Amino acid sequence: MLVQIFTVEFAMQKLMCRTIYAGDRLEDREALACLSRRLPLEFQMTRYPTSDEEWAQVEKHMRVCLSASGDLQDTTTVNPSEPLISEAAFRVMDYEGFNAAMALRDVLSGFAVHQGERGELIALLLVTLARDQVVHNAVARGRDRQRSRVVPVTKFLQCLFRSGPGHDILSSLPSVVKEDSEDATIELSDMFAGAMLHFNHFVKINEHDMLDREYLWRLMSRGAAVLCASNEKGVDALCQFTYHSRKLRKENLGVILFQFTNDACYGSTVKSELYPSMDPFTLGIFDDPDTTVPIIRIVLALAGKTPSLQTIERVPGETGKFTSYDIWCSGLDTKFYAPIRADGESLDAWRSLLKASQGGRDIYFEGDEVSQRLMMSMNPGAVTDPRFFQQWAPLP
Repeated sequence: MLVQIFTVEFAMQKLMCRTIYAGDRLEDREALACLSRRLPLEFQMTRYPTSDEEWAQVEKHMRVCLSASGDLQDTTTVNPSEPLISEAAFRVMDYEGFNAAMALRDVLSGFAVHQGERGELIALLLVTLARDQVVHNAVARGRDRQRSRVVPVTKFLQCLFRSGPGHDILSSLPSVVKEDSEDATIELSDMFAGAMLHFNHFVKINEHDMLDREYLWRLMSRGAAVLCASNEKGVDALCQFTYHSRKLRKENLGVILFQFTNDACYGSTVKSELYPSMDPFTLGIFDDPDTTVPIIRIVLALAGKTPSLQTIERVPGETGKFTSYDIWCSGLDTKFYAPIRADGESLDAWRSLLKASQGGRDIYFEGDEVSQRLMMSMNPGAVTDPRFFQQWAPLP
């Protein structure tokens, strides 16, 4: 046990390029080093030459340079999957005073880091913090650190979503029921009573064929959940879990599938047409029609103006190829997301993250009416607002 403790402490020193103590204030580059070991943060690929910020991450914070031009001006760097270093980053982030949302907000505004296209960094941070809270709770109850890294699916959901009257996730029934099964009346808490997650970081995959349990169980063995390729249809990210027991093998592997959106047109009204595209057989995750492992499908409509948390009801009598429990969460609010603290400063940080992920869309709606119209006329057709069409092709 002492060897494990000292090994993680050594990994923390290597990652941070110094010894970190509880209560230490991290520099922005150190916060970037931590976050990019948990989330697949990428530097912008369109600039030239390579920034000093990116080189500093390679030189001091264990970022890996995959390729470099002869003059060292054009490089490709990544933070590859390394469970021990991700555990070290978790330990630093677990110190009191580390506000992950504020840290990510400052990283996205202060470095040439890609902000994502659909709010994926916000969503992945929420999922990661929910996992971290389960681990923290287990350690606080006296469980040893090693065993606490295997996270019950039900406790993970409790630390991701706040339950309450009318939105109790654990008591929900399946939205899709596998044909010839008796799953229709089994609540989520009972169906996943023995299911266990194991991840401490996300990796971004670059091939569709990686969405196969043959590869996914191997990634789970590294403690790696998955952010899908940017052009992936149907699913944006997934977390793997073992279902019947803790035994990690292909046949025992299930998935929580996520879709994210930061488009305000997705709100509290459930878009039921999104769920059929999250079909584990169509995606290639499942290939055996006799598979009985249930799944969970979650849509996070981060920019929804009306916060809500809903479970999708099954159409009576309908069956499918698999059993699924489907969840829809709208908005970015403390009422339904457990990782978002109730204090105003924390909520403001999350909302700033959402605004950053939308690529500055809100800039058109700042200032007085004259200023807004001028900005809209300079970028015609960019947004559905009629004022973007007023000067050239007015909408009816």
